[in-house]
Amino acid sequence: MNTSRHLQGPKPTPLMININSSKINKKNYNNMSHQHDRKREGGRRNGYKSPVIVYLQSPKVVHVLPHDFMTTVQRLTGKPMAASSSHQSHS
Repeated sequence: MNTSRHLQGPKPTPLMININSSKINKKNYNNMSHQHDRKREGGRRNGYKSPVIVYLQSPKVVHVLPHDFMTTVQRLTGKPMAASSSHQSHS
């Protein structure tokens, strides 16, 4: 049995650059003229965009009391629960 794959049909045309295309240049954020743009965009630091979060499922809102927060986070993230002896209030 031959495991190599061969192109079936005519050879595809080579890719070409469209006449209307233009070269994209990375902006220089050290330039003072871009300082206003960075302030307006708020999420940028040091010229980099903040990450985009894409949810595969809608996030769920979970309401918990402050003293149950750590236990709830550990339960939802799959971390083992802390022993009750190590759960002490530091006042």
